[in-house]
Amino acid sequence: MGRRGGDHGAARVEAELAEQIATLPPGAKIDGERELVGRFGVSRAVVRSALDALERRFIINRVPGAGTFVADRFDLTVFNHEAPSLHATAAATGHEVRTRLVTSGREPLPERHARLLGVEPGTETLTLQRVGAIDGTPATWGREWVVPGRSRDLDAALGVIESVYDALTGFGFEPMRGRSIASVEDVPPEIRTALGYRRPALAWRMITTNVDCRTREPLMVSDSWLRVDAVRLVFDFQSD
Repeated sequence: MGRRGGDHGAARVEAELAEQIATLPPGAKIDGERELVGRFGVSRAVVRSALDALERRFIINRVPGAGTFVADRFDLTVFNHEAPSLHATAAATGHEVRTRLVTSGREPLPERHARLLGVEPGTETLTLQRVGAIDGTPATWGREWVVPGRSRDLDAALGVIESVYDALTGFGFEPMRGRSIASVEDVPPEIRTALGYRRPALAWRMITTNVDCRTREPLMVSDSWLRVDAVRLVFDFQSD
């Protein structure tokens, strides 16, 4: 594929790579910059420009220190009143999500999140910060505020159980999604590294409330960032 002589330009390299990638399975590793420079007979700057364009189109995923791979996004379908488990949703589509607790402590509940939960702003809550990887690639960052009286030893449980949903279920709750607000936003600088970004980028931001299925009492609110090249959000709501 490609011609060795003559500068194709970034658009031509992008088009030919996209055509080749379409024949490869998700997650397949593609040639590095040096190999692509030799194959196309172009400068490294041209190759990087083409790869940047493919990355913006979510066709490839570049992982620092590992290489460039065919993007493999899974659909995170958001239903109203569903059990909100990212781990289970990923597993059902053949993907693996691994998360870990970074910090935990007690902080006042922000006003926006308090309104969503129907709780007094400034209420001191158990606050969790977690990061996660999808199929081994950094892809999620999130902060959760747990309503007082619902937290128990949730932070300790997350040292053993990765899923907040599973941990809450273990404490006798039946979590379900209450409300979700999603948008595509610029990733704050302090979150970029956790998501594996080397430069300014866009990501899904999703704010979700969880309530108990039986009592409808609020349990927690999460503020999560998800890589758009790893996850595609699909909203599927039905009237009650």
